[in-house]
Amino acid sequence: MATKRAFSRRLLVLGLVLFTLPTAAAIAGELAKVYHAPASDVMTLPRYCWAQYLLEIPDTPEFTISRDLCGVGTNHMCDGLLQVRRAKKQWSDAAERNGLLYGAKGSFEYTLTAIRDFPNCPIRGDAQKALADVKQLMLMLKR
Repeated sequence: MATKRAFSRRLLVLGLVLFTLPTAAAIAGELAKVYHAPASDVMTLPRYCWAQYLLEIPDTPEFTISRDLCGVGTNHMCDGLLQVRRAKKQWSDAAERNGLLYGAKGSFEYTLTAIRDFPNCPIRGDAQKALADVKQLMLMLKR
């Protein structure tokens, strides 16, 4: 009797999971789309970053980085740009500032590695320039 009841509970739980999974996946997809950043910061980013942070921005080529042209992993580019922006506001806290710059450097390196096999990726120049800029900023702050 107890094993029959346990089996029924498991079957019920499995049914609930299968029933709610599509809805949960859709909600999670929308939540994953929105990274946490103030709109005032997002609007300073290149337009291809906007849909990554703002729900009201459509996922169109103007506001996203094309996976067909750049592959996956390019979302790190926009995170790196935000980290540099935040670092430039952290002049009084050197440890926080340096941590943000180090994170940004890693984000740009990750992006460049991710787009290595995509020679026509339109953000390549931006990623290379951002990496050079953050390295220069880190070098200046070491002095």
